[in-house]
Amino acid sequence: MRARSLKSNLWCVLALVGLLFARRALADGVTTGVNCNGIAAGGSSCSYGTEFSSQGLAKGTSSASASLNSFGGTASISVSAESLDGIVDPVQILFAPASATADIHFSLSTPGPVRPGYLDLSFSHWLLSSGGDGSVITESLSIGGFHEQCGARGFQTYLCFNPPMPQIVSGTEFLVPFVLGQPYNFDFSITATADDGDFDFPSAVGAVTVKYQITDAPEPSTWGLIAVVIALLGVLYPARRIRNKSSLGN
Repeated sequence: MRARSLKSNLWCVLALVGLLFARRALADGVTTGVNCNGIAAGGSSCSYGTEFSSQGLAKGTSSASASLNSFGGTASISVSAESLDGIVDPVQILFAPASATADIHFSLSTPGPVRPGYLDLSFSHWLLSSGGDGSVITESLSIGGFHEQCGARGFQTYLCFNPPMPQIVSGTEFLVPFVLGQPYNFDFSITATADDGDFDFPSAVGAVTVKYQITDAPEPSTWGLIAVVIALLGVLYPARRIRNKSSLGN
């Protein structure tokens, strides 16, 4: 009887563990969403109304992809939202708002032991653009302890809140300390919104590709070898220049 009770409890524990892992697996992955005139649409695009019609026009597109492992990979997001006002009569204006969002989330871990390392992060493609009152574009990226966030509103030039400056452009690269041997989260998202623009025809576009690699920090002995090589170069290069000058003089 006691053995049966223990076996039953064991199955309960295993079922609970399986449920927790299933929930985490469902939470990890790529999510996209679009909304036109307040109606959420399945798939990667939506459209409401027609151009120059009385009800206005709303368009939204969203796509995302990721190829990641414990030590790095590539992730890309592209979203856009556009709204065109519709005029019913000289005193009544209708507008159809649009929004698009994409999110990439993965729970990852590098094998132990816990040790210092580096996160080499680069943005091979970068585009954040907003135009017209009512347009907003926001971008956010977190990899472990590294956090970065940028955005723009209306006709303003986009700003990066973290890091505050400089603004990120295609080809920007970061090299920051990173702790290996423990779990970390990869979170990357972009949201575009185009709302009532009062004849400004608001639109927002975001397209960003992130590449990163996590590496171990060189051992102290490696740093010592690098220092020796640099020192030798500092000695040998001037000596070579002196020999070349002597040979020219002769």
